Amino acid sequence: MHNEKNERLMRRAFRMQALELLVDQDRFKKDRVGPSKIGFESEVAVLREDDIYTPVFQLRDAMVAELGEEADVELGASQFELRTPPVDVTEDSLRKPAFGYKVIFKRAKDAATSRGLSLLRIGANPFLPIMRTPRTQKPKYQLVPDYNNCHRREDI
Repeated sequence: MHNEKNERLMRRAFRMQALELLVDQDRFKKDRVGPSKIGFESEVAVLREDDIYTPVFQLRDAMVAELGEEADVELGASQFELRTPPVDVTEDSLRKPAFGYKVIFKRAKDAATSRGLSLLRIGANPFLPIMRTPRTQKPKYQLVPDYNNCHRREDI
């Protein structure tokens, strides 16, 4: 069944992001003259050591705030993203982002340990039920999964 309200909200969000792109095109251009840059990104699940089944979004949010620009929340309320700053691949080897990832993951691990949490380097807590996993409260994480679940083909 098609959900018209979610469709309208998703289209509005798309238009807003498209307008943001048009206002600041240089920020988003992929073909600009200059160095080619890469960075690493990984999704990390957060678990309470004494209760692996309970979402930990408030503790996760505090960790993300502590880690700064190298971390952000993800779809699941018990997961976050780690990322390295981009490096010029013509001047630097992959060792630089690899080392950067090791450093930020160590910081994340320390932040987790200080809160009685453990980290899993996978996108979601495998112990939580998939269809009812608590989500991060960003609009895209509320709308997109519902829309996709509503339009999922039966054979997938």
